[in-house]
Amino acid sequence: MRLNHGERLSLEIGSRMEIELGSRSSRLSSRLVGMDPGAFLIARLPEFDGFEDQLLPGTAIRVSFEYSGNLYVFASSIIDFHSRSLPLLILTYPQAVDRHELRAHPRIDCLFPATARVDATVFQGNVTDISKGGCRFVSREMSEEDLRRLSMEKHLVMQILLPGDAHPRELKGQVRSVRHDGRNAILGLQFQDPDPELLEKLSDFVDASVFLLK
Repeated sequence: MRLNHGERLSLEIGSRMEIELGSRSSRLSSRLVGMDPGAFLIARLPEFDGFEDQLLPGTAIRVSFEYSGNLYVFASSIIDFHSRSLPLLILTYPQAVDRHELRAHPRIDCLFPATARVDATVFQGNVTDISKGGCRFVSREMSEEDLRRLSMEKHLVMQILLPGDAHPRELKGQVRSVRHDGRNAILGLQFQDPDPELLEKLSDFVDASVFLLK
């Protein structure tokens, strides 16, 4: 994946990054604390000893981070290293980024109306990404208290309206992740024994989307 000049990475402030120095045995965990898109990144390093002599301006490094089920890797180099108050590493902004799919099935961004029935309660929302094996369900109707009651591994029933369908289709999902961003509840779901016809439709949709994105 090649970035356009000034394009921002899919990397949020505070995200963890792994930095490999000249030898891959020299590996540092860091967190992104700032960036100027197209110019530089600023990473905060942990308190450490023994690597300072390798953190010289111009030193080539390799950076990796995970985002939304993908591993991203890019080459960079050190612009400067500051260690007086906080150990901060200033890096060149990447010109190209390699992406590696970590999930068993590629996941495609979408926006499909859906409902999730948990026990006797139905929550309205949308599916915001989907794969052959699962999806992400987002709902404003589900509170943080609802999420606390929604234990991991719990099963629920979804109704989802797919492209070309006149009526929603039903499928079962198992909760794999839960979080609340202060506005929306976000569930990561794994499909359980989907209807073969529905699975074929999902597969066709995902495969066609992946082809268009290549």
